[in-house]
Amino acid sequence: MIKQMRAAAARAACSLALCALALSASLAGDLGRADPNFWDGLLPKQLYLGPVAPLSFPPSGMPHSLYPLTDDEASLREQSFSMLQPPQHREVWKTLMAAWVQATAFPLDILGADPYAYANMLVGMPFASEAGRYSRLIDDAGSDYLLLGPFMTTACRVVDMDARRARSLAFVQGFTEYEINNAVARNNENRALIEGVEQVLADRVWSYRYAVNRLVVAVPSRLSVQAERAAERYAVQVAAIAPYLAKCVPALAVVERGTPPPVISK
Repeated sequence: MIKQMRAAAARAACSLALCALALSASLAGDLGRADPNFWDGLLPKQLYLGPVAPLSFPPSGMPHSLYPLTDDEASLREQSFSMLQPPQHREVWKTLMAAWVQATAFPLDILGADPYAYANMLVGMPFASEAGRYSRLIDDAGSDYLLLGPFMTTACRVVDMDARRARSLAFVQGFTEYEINNAVARNNENRALIEGVEQVLADRVWSYRYAVNRLVVAVPSRLSVQAERAAERYAVQVAAIAPYLAKCVPALAVVERGTPPPVISK
């Protein structure tokens, strides 16, 4: 999935960036507040919000759901863009975000395909001293670490509701083919988004570790220990995403024969 999105990103990134820069001045809200998203009020959110939406360069052939997004599904898609902003392009990303408000029409890994780019930026860009290079890495890894908790919480609620949706399809009678297809497609969208985020973040863990090693060789510093700890703390949290979400699937309810379990129970 990620390779397909990278191919789409390569074709679209230049035109998106030019459009974003051209629109940035006109879309700024009063006192710096962002105006509503360009598509708000024109299209349903399920068509444009998030990397897996039909208008956001998803993998070709991926089925989509026309069902409205739940609050948690919308939050998951919005949070994914903050999670996926490439650390070596944070300034560019902020410009694009300001222009497109929530950047809701970008692929999962736009500007982030090169695993060596972050280390090359830290070593090659001008800094006042090596302390600035290490501090940048420490701050970036720390910022990404803080974003993981809210994303995992939202993803857990989405995984929970998706499991209940799937169980409802199996136990409740009378669904039309349209309803079944849309329900299955929404579960697949949510799963693709979460798995895509996990893969991109795993790649970022590698990039952070590689950057630490590059800095140690290029510009040794006592801050290397702190940088390594920041990268490893982030790696541990990223590795914990899948086990954490596995616990979010509700256990099957024990029911008498012929009695369907409730669609949603708390």
